[in-house]
Formats: sequence, C-alpha cells, structure tokens
Amino acid sequence: MKKNKFILMVFLIFIFHGINTIIAGEPEPLFYLGAYAAYNLNTHTANFKELPPVPNCCKGFTSGIGSGFAIGGLFDYPLNSDFSLGTRIGYSSLGAKLLVHDKNIGNTTVIQNGVTTVTPVSVDHSIDSKINVIGFEPLLNINIIDKLKGVVGLDMSYLITGQFSQKEQIISPNNITFLDGRVIQNDYYNLDIPGKPAFLFFGILGIGYDLPIGKDMFVTPEIKYFLPFNNVANVDWKPAHWQFGASVSFPVYPKIEKPVVPKPIIQIDTAIPLPMPKMTSSIEAEGISKDGKKQISPTIVIEEMETEEGFPLLPHVFFKEGSSDIKSSGLKLLSKDETKSFFEDSLKWNTMDIYSDLLNIIGYRMQKLQDSKLSITGCNKNIGVETNNLNLSKQRAEAVKDYLVNIWGIKSGRIIIKQQNLPNEPGNNTIVDGQVENQRAEFSSSDYDLLKPVFLKEVDRKANPPVVEITPIVKAEAGLTSWDVSIEQSGNKIRHYSGNKIPKVINWEVEKEPLPKYETPVNIKLSAVDSIKQKTNSETNLSIQQLTIKKKRYEMKGDKKIERFSLIVFDYDKADIKLHHKMILQDIKSRIMPNSLVTIEGYADRTGEAAYNKDLALRRCNETEKVLQVPQANLTINPVGSDVLLYNNNTPQGRSYCRTVKIKIETPIK
Repeated sequence: MKKNKFILMVFLIFIFHGINTIIAGEPEPLFYLGAYAAYNLNTHTANFKELPPVPNCCKGFTSGIGSGFAIGGLFDYPLNSDFSLGTRIGYSSLGAKLLVHDKNIGNTTVIQNGVTTVTPVSVDHSIDSKINVIGFEPLLNINIIDKLKGVVGLDMSYLITGQFSQKEQIISPNNITFLDGRVIQNDYYNLDIPGKPAFLFFGILGIGYDLPIGKDMFVTPEIKYFLPFNNVANVDWKPAHWQFGASVSFPVYPKIEKPVVPKPIIQIDTAIPLPMPKMTSSIEAEGISKDGKKQISPTIVIEEMETEEGFPLLPHVFFKEGSSDIKSSGLKLLSKDETKSFFEDSLKWNTMDIYSDLLNIIGYRMQKLQDSKLSITGCNKNIGVETNNLNLSKQRAEAVKDYLVNIWGIKSGRIIIKQQNLPNEPGNNTIVDGQVENQRAEFSSSDYDLLKPVFLKEVDRKANPPVVEITPIVKAEAGLTSWDVSIEQSGNKIRHYSGNKIPKVINWEVEKEPLPKYETPVNIKLSAVDSIKQKTNSETNLSIQQLTIKKKRYEMKGDKKIERFSLIVFDYDKADIKLHHKMILQDIKSRIMPNSLVTIEGYADRTGEAAYNKDLALRRCNETEKVLQVPQANLTINPVGSDVLLYNNNTPQGRSYCRTVKIKIETPIK
C-alpha cells in the first residue's frame, strides 16, 4: 500500500506541474485535463457452489467484499454551463473475498476428562479473487446545484488479471483433520477464473463537488457506484463496487495569436551587389574493425551466430551443520508472486547461477508435468551433533517440500519424504569437505524430464565491421545553425543524430539495435542550415550483406555448428555411468554426425592427489566414450583432472560440479 500511495503522489504532482505549464490564463477553457484516484470498496454478489472444474464442498457463495484502488487520467468537454461530456481511462483493482462459514458439516466425537461428547465440525469455505482492469468510461456530467454535480455513464473495462485462490479450512474443533491428515482441503492458488470475459461492463452513477484551487482549476471529491452488467466467470458472479476518491482538473485555453510586429525597413545601397555567403557539405564513412583498422567504404556483414549449451542439474540441497533452515542453503528463494514471472528459458548462461535456482526449476517443471512425482531424501553426516540424527534428516527433506508446496503450489501428495543418515553415494566423510557435502537433501524421480539438464539456445547477430566512423563536413560562411545526420535502410530510420555544432566524427555502433535487416544499401544522409536559412545536403551509401544461419548453410559457406555440453555430475570418487547419465548421453549421441569431431575433457575436484585425479578424470572420459561410440579418428580425449578447477571448490556445489566431463561437438554444415 505504501508503494501505491507513493506512485499516486508522484503521478498527481506530475499532472499538476506538466499541465499547468502549457495552459494560459484566459477566461473560457476549451476543455479540461486532469487525473483521479480513488479507494475501491468491492461488494461482489454471487450465486454458485464451485468454479468448475475445481471441486468445492460449499453449499453456495452469495457475496464477497474486498478493497482496492483506482487511478487514471480524465478529459472533460463543456457543452454549456449545466452539462459536459467526459472520458476517463485508468487502472482499477476489483478483487474481493467470498467467504461462507459452515457451522456444521458433520459431527465428531471429542473425549475430554473421560467424558465423550459429540461436537459439530465448522468449516470456512473461501474464494479470494484478483481482478484488475483497464477501464474506459464515457460520462455525462450534470450540474445539480452550484458546484454540486451528478455523473452518469458507462464503463468498459479490459480484464488484465482474473485469478482466484480457494480453500476449505476446519475452524473447530481444533483437534481434527480431513481424511488426508490436513486441516485444509480443496486448496488451489492463482488459477485463472473459468470463463472469464475479455471485457467487463458497468453502469455508473455518482456525485461530486467542485472545490476551486485556482482560476478554472478544481479538486472534486466524488462518490461513484459501478453496477455490473455481466459476470466475471462462467457462473453467476458480478463484481459491483463503490469508488470513494477525488479528481483534479486543469483548463486548457485556446491559443491566442500574438500581434505581428512589422520589421524595420533597412535601405541598402544596391549599386554594388553583395555576394551570397557560400555553403558546402560532404559526408564520409569508414569501417573500424575489431583490431582498430580502418576500412574505406566497407561492406557491412551482419552474421547470425547460433549458440546452444546444456547445463547439468545437481539434485542436492546443502545445509549447514545441525541445521534444516533452507534459507541458509544459498539457493534463491522466491515469493509466491515472483514465481509467476519465472521461466526456465530465461535463466542466466552460468552453471552456478542455474544451480541457485534449483528449487525454482523443479517447482516450474512440476507445474508443467502434472503427473510427475518427486522423492526427497534427507541425509546427515552421521558425525558429532548429526550422529544418527534421523529427525534432522527428515526436517531437511520437509523444509524443501514446504517450499515447493507453499510457494510453487505443488500438491503435497506428489512429493515423497524419506530420511537416512549418510547419502547412498556419500562424500569422503573423513575430511571436512566430504562431511559438508553429506549434510544435504537429495532429489530423485522416475520422470527423466523433471531432473534433466537445462538447455539454453539463442541466435545472436554480429557485425563486421562492428563500428562505422562517420565524418560530416559543413562549410558555412554565414554561420551554421543546425545539422542532422540520419542512417536509413529501405525507408526505415536506424540512427539519428542532430545538433547546432557539428562534431568531427560520429561513431555508429552497428551491433546495437536496431541493426540493418535487409541486403539493400544503407543511406547515410547529412543536412545542414546556416543563419540565412540556406540548406545543404550530402549522402553516402554502404553495402550490406546478411549472413543468416539458413543462408550460410544453403550457400555452403564452410560453416560449422559447435555444441558444448557438461551434463553429467559424477558422484564423489566415481566414474560409473548411471541410468539417467545414459539417457543424457544418448541425447548427445544423437547430435553426433559421421563427420563430427568430438572432444571429451574429464575433470575432478580438489580432493585427493593430482595424479590420482587425472586418472579418475581419464576413467570418466573413457566411460563416457563407451556410450557415445565415436570413431577414434574423430575423437580427442583430454583428462584434465584437478589441474583446472572449473568452479569455486570452497562450496559443496562447486566441488560437485567439478566432477564432470565436458563434451564439444564440431560439425561442418553441408
């Protein structure tokens, strides 16, 4: 609410100062401009039991109440002293909570102090709606008495948000649950309202009182009622509401023509004619390559580059010693509202950044894969305070589950909780690094798509040369007053520069949007004006070559596709290929063509001796090659081991991601 008040205050100040600077103090305004803001009291009426296909045990919802706000701009056109036509356009929030308190859905037996009694069970059925609109209101303002005016009109509102959340919660007695062991059932969050229309229509009745704040300027407190004409869902549900607010109006006057002052007549001796001042111009363009070399009249080559990369998903959440606090795991935690703007294909191209979104990736995928199930196994290092502490292991697994259920809205029944001491594939529990790695919760699933690697792909456009240096030259004996340089292609303006003092050079950074789209020449135009209104124009052209991915392959330019993968994370001190590893490698294998050149590089973490780690890396490369089955003539194996540490080995996730192989596939495009 504080944020909304701040936005409202800034908006009104802007309207007040902006409009007040353009109006003149004349007696008869042409029209009025302004802004309004209001508090919405939303009083919904309803007659339904549930919102299909979502189940609900309620006997029937009849009404709801909520609050919101409205803000926007206004236009008023006076017809005469008693009537004016107006229009308002603005944003309004119309959500409300529909609540039914069912005092008796059945009876339960309560035993207290040895006495058995039969007690009715009370349940609250609730539907909480989010309804936000952009409204257009044609209005007729009627002067009733002095400055008191009535308002009638219509509202046509475009629905930009139409969602609801529902639940049924046991209120009393407090010691019973539903059959699934919870006190809440039929709970759903942020679902689209079924059958919601594109537009809502309302009739408007209102009253307001104009308070002068200056000449022909008013602040108007006002009350309006919005009578709904159609339902917000495919059931009987109408979002009526009251608005209590105020508007501010500023006059706009007709433009007054200033009287023409005759210029003094200056007599000039015409016996000797004065020569006209000369004015000339020219423009040059040179390309600047990446190494700084200049190219005269270059052909600009715009080339599309396809990039694809796969990132492994480490299915471990690490905790601090003796703790099950998920906030200390170092993972990125979102609010429920923030999950709506999370998309897997917009993740950063960085392995550790992707790992930080591990829980959000899994929550996002479980929303898409409605039939998938997830197992979470809580583990401990079985040393010190964690010795045989299965309760701690369970708490770690439940902390992860709670995040997926409460934030991502995943049904509890889709997540299975397990607990044990050391993980099935533990780290070296004799050293600190290994112990920290064993303080974790692990994910597993029979659905490959739930825990598969993250694949990111994009097409980037590069330019050669990346910079064009433009030199505009203007000679004006009468003095230069303005200049203008534009870069255009096929009538579309790509860049524009202007001023009154001409620069020595203008650097056009070609790779910044917008880039040239076609192979037609780019026109660079210069125009200038001197103090006596003489004009000069110059122009030069640069050729454009577009190398799209399709064109490069079609024209057989010798192009090649490079794919990089680091999709396997091996267990500590292991090189064996597991079933889910084979599924990943089979996908990579399908990308290898007979003419592909394949490089496999093996890595390890800092644990152990360098020589041993190099041998471990070689075994990881060899096991990978057995699945890929690349011909030896096309294969390069490079066991790097721990000579190069790919990630920060001071963190358990950094060490885990170092236990990998990198696969590079270079395939000529025919």
